[in-house]
Amino acid sequence: MSRKLLAVVLLALVAFSAMAQDWERIVSDPSLIWGEGWGGSVDEADRQALSSLVSRITVAVVSEFRQEEQQVRSSRGDSHYSMQQNRTLAYSNVTLTNSHRVVMSTGRKSHVGRWIRRDELEAIFADRKARVLSYEESALGAETAAQLDDALRYHYWAYVLLRSLQRPSELRDEFGQVLLNALPERINGVLDGLQVRVTGKQGDRVRLAFSFQGQPVRGLDFSYFDGAQWSPLVSVRDGAAELAMAPGALAETIQLRVEYAYAGDSLIDGELYDTMSVLDLKPIRKSFIIFRTRQ
Repeated sequence: MSRKLLAVVLLALVAFSAMAQDWERIVSDPSLIWGEGWGGSVDEADRQALSSLVSRITVAVVSEFRQEEQQVRSSRGDSHYSMQQNRTLAYSNVTLTNSHRVVMSTGRKSHVGRWIRRDELEAIFADRKARVLSYEESALGAETAAQLDDALRYHYWAYVLLRSLQRPSELRDEFGQVLLNALPERINGVLDGLQVRVTGKQGDRVRLAFSFQGQPVRGLDFSYFDGAQWSPLVSVRDGAAELAMAPGALAETIQLRVEYAYAGDSLIDGELYDTMSVLDLKPIRKSFIIFRTRQ
């Protein structure tokens, strides 16, 4: 073996030995959460390490729920437990954007470690709390202006992010209200306050008027059943919208489905989009509006 090759091998061994020692320090440090993985390549080992880290984050975070979980399960069955299990899936985004990596070995027996500081994890959730409150502030302002598309969007986005927090029942708004209870009530309040009536019908066209708390709705998106299929989204502007029914449809009953999630738009907030993708949230019943065109 040439001297140069021998030097390279020795340097690699020294480097991997140093990394292994660093990893031992990481594993023994209680201020860190870590995971490790093995595989036939560094990428495969890294995926395993990330999966292990997510699992450990889940254990670290979920352990803080135990007392609350037992209290809630006693009155609401298993709803909180299943919600909690889904919530932990959203933490994978945390590991991808904020974790650190150590490669202990490469090749056919690659060994990779991933770790994150506990205080970094707390900072991430503090940022989520701030965004929840910001979304909710925007929602309340939009309600006042009868801009119901924005009101529903931001109320719902606040609720989705809230459900991904470590202790969602602790977050209160500026009025002192517990948001975990207040947000569903506010979403339903917007939908309850929405009034729709038929103002005209000619051929296959049906004109509708939309109002909220005595004023015309300035913004709202919905789809409707045209007698054959559900339509793409239709926008309400200045309190009015027009439906194009399928040829021959009697249009005696109108079915609307008000948009509130805006899942596509949530891409502007990566954590929100990831959380919305993994939480098993049921459709909001009051977003479906059915009424007859003739009384």
